[in-house]
Amino acid sequence: MRLVPSTTFGLSLALVALAAPAALAQTQQRAGLNVTLKQGDQLRYRYTWTLEQKTELPGMPMEETSEVAYALDQRVEAVAEGVATVRATIKHLRVRLGAGMMGELTYDSATDGESNPFAWLRHVVDKSFTYKIKGTGEVTEVTGGDAIRDEVTEAVKRDAANQGGQGGMGGDDMGMGMDPGMMMQMVAARLTVVFTDESLKSSLGVVNHVLPDAGVAANEGTTWSRAVVERLPNVGTLSFTGEFGHRGGAGDAVRITTRASDDVRLERDKGQAGDNMMAEMQRQMTEKLEVTRKSVAGTASFDVARGRLIDSEMVHEIDMEGPLPAMMAAMLGEQAKGTKLKQSIVLTLRYVEDQDAGAAPAPGQGGQGNGRF
Repeated sequence: MRLVPSTTFGLSLALVALAAPAALAQTQQRAGLNVTLKQGDQLRYRYTWTLEQKTELPGMPMEETSEVAYALDQRVEAVAEGVATVRATIKHLRVRLGAGMMGELTYDSATDGESNPFAWLRHVVDKSFTYKIKGTGEVTEVTGGDAIRDEVTEAVKRDAANQGGQGGMGGDDMGMGMDPGMMMQMVAARLTVVFTDESLKSSLGVVNHVLPDAGVAANEGTTWSRAVVERLPNVGTLSFTGEFGHRGGAGDAVRITTRASDDVRLERDKGQAGDNMMAEMQRQMTEKLEVTRKSVAGTASFDVARGRLIDSEMVHEIDMEGPLPAMMAAMLGEQAKGTKLKQSIVLTLRYVEDQDAGAAPAPGQGGQGNGRF
């Protein structure tokens, strides 16, 4: 975080004047890839979290998509010792859940209505959490996200109770041995996990923490690396070495690429046996799967003049396979011999500045940086 204390400003200018031109140019380059925030700054970004899962079973392929997108209005509350404290408020929430035979359910806070089975998501809108961020983009702390998740969870439970266990959906047990109220509580748990402190710290950190550490020259062609431990909601914990590169750009917009080292490790979420029928089925199906392919790659663009991230995208691709669950193998009999269960996961994180005017995204960013949510 670039800070210029008023008591030392004159001395700083004197030192700069004495510096050699080459040294000054290097200092400007190093300072260029650094988030610059001051108290009272207002920021607005659009964030999208999309999880696509495909499970291949004999004669029964299953596909599921979960997408949570929202505008994030932010105000810098304080800056101290190179760390900014930012209060972020969730605006204009959109959710999409594609669940195979169940079809697609959507929610948009701009057209919210009581008849929408996702109406409980209105409790997310206008809620705030606080995070701390360094000049490198590293997010060190998040608070308030768990409270958002908890409020939504309670709202879903109240809705289910008020509807006599129907969860606001009406109808019977949907043919799955579970009342709609319980089903909606499971859906809520799956979606609102993205708002927990742990998930927000991880995801905001991944899309923001793309800048070099202090002392690393930010010239075109420069590369740097750091250890990354990422929490993937509903998937597990991913660990790898992130390799970053300054790829030039146009004007003040610098393009930065990210890729994971070859050694990508995934620790799957095991879940808790007996939580509910669906959770138990998921646990049994995935607990013996082994990762066969992993890929993590992304691109970001950064406005050097303003000290602002313009946009950032990170794509995770994971393929797994393993033996069929014992119960399913027994049902299939001879057909199960030699058959494996396969699952593929694609998680995409997008973080885009929402602005009327300003630096355009660096080449290769698809013009995302100036869009409206």
